[in-house]
Parts: sequence; structure tokens; C-alpha cells
Amino acid sequence: MKVVGIVGSYRKGRIIDSAVTEILRGAGSGGAETEKIYLMDQHIEFCRNCRECTEAPGEQPGTCFHQDDMRSLIQTCLGADVLILASPVNMGSATAITKKFLERLLPLAYWPYGELTPKARKPLPKLRRAILVSSSAAPAFIFALPGVGARPALKFIAKMFGAKVVKKLHYGLAAVEKDMALSEKKKREAFALGARLARPA
Repeated sequence: MKVVGIVGSYRKGRIIDSAVTEILRGAGSGGAETEKIYLMDQHIEFCRNCRECTEAPGEQPGTCFHQDDMRSLIQTCLGADVLILASPVNMGSATAITKKFLERLLPLAYWPYGELTPKARKPLPKLRRAILVSSSAAPAFIFALPGVGARPALKFIAKMFGAKVVKKLHYGLAAVEKDMALSEKKKREAFALGARLARPA
């Protein structure tokens, strides 16, 4: 089993990063292969919305105009059994780099001109799962509402990879103090979640 964490935070070692680290540590303790990717460390260009990547048929992702890290990132995620998708809430939504990553997932769709709607390029897997992790300065209950905060973008990313969301974590009041860290209790809970993930679905 492979578990991949996608970190859309700009701050390493803080709440979002720590939660993903603990989930991956827990999964690793159960024998899973794990990998963590910081989106801010990747070369990701903006989507031009030219749809060049959606034109050619076939099961493999389309070819993007940009020569950057997205091709390998998509392949890494497609090779995962579990995706940990994480972003803090910035200005009421997911971070810009998370949304940039989302926009560049268009090669996963087949949408030639003349067709009204896109189609997935290959049958969606039955076992791929996703965990959504977010945080906010505001109380957590605000971001439990549908369509609010980072979750819509994270859910869309999961959908693009054919992953079923099986758990949503949100850490509220994450900026009461400067440079707040994830509590030891929350770290233990994240580790336990990761350990459960390593079990067969």
C-alpha cells in the first residue's frame, strides 16, 4: 500500500504539515509506503485553459503544454492507494498553490471540442481513498458547512483522482497565538488515523 501526502501549506512544521506527518508516520508503522510532497517546493505553472491536454483520446493523462513537475505529480498520485490532501484556509478558501495544483489536473479528463462535458480518461479505482486535512484561524464549526473553506478544493482534487473521501480533519482556532503547533493529543489522533489507513480497505 502506498500513502501520499500533498501539503498545500506555505509553512513547514506547523499545524497542517505536522498533521500530515503524523498520519504518514502512522501509516508507515503499519507497513505502508509513504511519501510527502510540498506543493510549494514543486515547479507548477499556471493552467492556460487551452485544453490541449484534453484533446487526445486514451487512458493516460493528456500532455500539457508546460514542461514542469505536474506530470510526475499526477503519476505519483495515480499510483497511491490513499491520498492525504491538506491545505489551510487562506482568505476563506484553500491556498492559491492548492488551487493551482487542482487546475493542472485537467489532463485527467478527456474533453475534445464538440463534447459538452468532460469524461474521466479511465475507470475510477474502487479502493483509492482520501483524507482531507484543513485548518483555520476561525473556529472549526464554521468550516464544517458545505462549500466553505479549503474542503471544496480538496474534495475536487480527490474526485479528479477517483478517490473516496473517508475522513475529514479540520483544526480550528489555529492562529490564537503566533506560530501555533499541533497539540500532542492531535498528533496522537493523526498517527492513529494513519495506522488505521494501513489496514486493507
